[in-house]
Amino acid sequence: MKRNSICLLFIILLLGSQVFGTNQTGGGYYLQPSPEVEVTGRVVGSDFPDIGIANAEVTLTGMGTHTGITDEDGYFMIDTVNSDNTYEIVIEAEGYQVYTGEAVIGADDTDLGDIIINEIVFPAYDVIAAQNEYETLAEIIWHSPEQGLVEDYRLYRLLLGDEENEENWIMVAEGISDTVYNDLSWEIVEMGVYRYAVKAEYLNNVLSEAAFSNWLGKDMLATLEVTLTTNIGDIPEGAIITLEATEPDPDGNYPEYEAVTDESGHCTITDIWKGNYDLTAELAGFVVLEDNIDILENIDYSAMLVELLYPAYDVVVNENHDGNAWLIWHSAVIQPLFGYNIYRGFADDQAYYEDWDLIVETVLDTTYEDITWQEVTVPGEYMYCVRVTYEGGVLSDPAFSNIISFDISVPVTIIISSDSGNSVDGAEVNLCNLDGNHNYEGIVQDGMVYWEEVWMGIYELDVSFPGYELYQETDLIIMECLVLDVELEEIINPPVNLEYDAATGLLSWEPPLIDGEPYSSMPVRHLEYYYIYLDNELIAQTTDIEINMCSYIYPGFEYIAGVSAYYSSDNESEIIEILIPNLDSDENNISPLETCLNGNYPNPFNPVTTIEYQLVEAGNVKLEVFNVKGQKVSMLINEQQDAENHSFRWNAYDMNSGIYFIRLTSGEYQKTSKVVLLK
Repeated sequence: MKRNSICLLFIILLLGSQVFGTNQTGGGYYLQPSPEVEVTGRVVGSDFPDIGIANAEVTLTGMGTHTGITDEDGYFMIDTVNSDNTYEIVIEAEGYQVYTGEAVIGADDTDLGDIIINEIVFPAYDVIAAQNEYETLAEIIWHSPEQGLVEDYRLYRLLLGDEENEENWIMVAEGISDTVYNDLSWEIVEMGVYRYAVKAEYLNNVLSEAAFSNWLGKDMLATLEVTLTTNIGDIPEGAIITLEATEPDPDGNYPEYEAVTDESGHCTITDIWKGNYDLTAELAGFVVLEDNIDILENIDYSAMLVELLYPAYDVVVNENHDGNAWLIWHSAVIQPLFGYNIYRGFADDQAYYEDWDLIVETVLDTTYEDITWQEVTVPGEYMYCVRVTYEGGVLSDPAFSNIISFDISVPVTIIISSDSGNSVDGAEVNLCNLDGNHNYEGIVQDGMVYWEEVWMGIYELDVSFPGYELYQETDLIIMECLVLDVELEEIINPPVNLEYDAATGLLSWEPPLIDGEPYSSMPVRHLEYYYIYLDNELIAQTTDIEINMCSYIYPGFEYIAGVSAYYSSDNESEIIEILIPNLDSDENNISPLETCLNGNYPNPFNPVTTIEYQLVEAGNVKLEVFNVKGQKVSMLINEQQDAENHSFRWNAYDMNSGIYFIRLTSGEYQKTSKVVLLK
């Protein structure tokens, strides 16, 4: 707050001596208010500028806000206004528009004189524009505003869509005293879509908002002359001609027009809204004519209707007992014909039927035996098509038969085994053609699946069986007799949920999971046994799902126990592990009764083993390693140790496989133990 006061004081200092004075004796500044003056004036209306408006509210805003009310003659007086300032003046009076301006107040009392405020003006309404038949005159009529005294009207013409761009409007007339006007200049207006705008003009040249008419189209109608002929020389009398606009008119409608050709094949459509149209011509026995045309002026349109060539239908082909292709179809009997042409080609090549082999021409019957079918040498799927021959050799559209196949099936045998050596009978085999139409499924029996007829092509092969990886082969090309060997790979998953019970020393686990199901629930079990590890060293194997670790661990030590699954495919899973903590029980803290070398575990080992011993009294301890020749190969310990249980982990990574002897010496005690290193 203090800072704001300082800033305000600084601003006031800049305003000059009218607000501040200078203390000549003290050398500083002091606040000095500017003089107050009276502001007077009169408020009059634009409708009666010689008569004042009573009860108008006049407000000055600037150095403070000051308000006054006009008397019955329109005069106002506002005192206590700070001199030498510019104010915003706002005047409000009933029936008049709000006036906003600027009032410059001098050093003395100021008279603002007469202030004219505009009366509230109302626009005309219901403006209607119409043109005569020849588009030489536009008549505009409207209603006068329901309130106010209108002096006259101004009339404007503008393009449709230009309502917000008044600078583009053209003034047609001003000073119009009536509510109807004939625009004689309409005759020379350029082609387009227009509207008229009417503004009411009040006293003092005050104009209302514009009131807009409906739209008028100038030169926007055209005439279409249609003449039709036919390819067979007939006169197309009675053809129905339809026009449908592709773009809307100003009202958002899509105009449509229709006419019928006369005995000369001609028709006329008038008063068409100019634009782009889809044209159709329909006549029984002829192909529907479709076209798109621009109608932007009066135009003549000529076209030819083409005779409708009815095709054959329901074409069926089968191989008869003689090995020939036998065709039968139904005839198009609506009009005279001159026979049928028969073609043959690949079924997937229908789009290019005109390039197919012509088998026979102008067959008069609706059946045919194709003896050339036996001459086909390329395996594949074939189709026939029948085309009707009309006058002048004109051919109908093709009618296609069903598919007939030639030598495109081969026998397929898939022999399925497993890397585990176990039977995989019951495995599911899926053979899917990339064409999406030929799929084969089978169940393995006696180690194989067999299909006598498999469609030639490119396939994807899937073989699935619980406990084995999904076998997949893509882009398997089958174009001849196929015998395929497939070996399924056993899924090598580890055991799960490994736990250790410290109270019983029991290490337990659950069988591996295959697709979320326990391995033991699989139809064929391929798991041989489990390997047990202690500190990454193999110590045992079992077919059970638990083992007692008491004979492998010693109190006072911490171990990492692990279990893996070993499968019949000679593959071992990853090892899952668990920590066996150091359990310092009272029993473990009991002092040894004698000095003793307890041996090592594991034994045999590779390459790490743990040597356990106990001392009944403190003293120097030696732990040495000798080979079978009695040569010392390593001194493991040579130091003073306390009387308690001890262990030493020996890593024999640098030793060769073989038999070694460990000797413990402490005081008069000496003992040797045999160990076996297997690498």
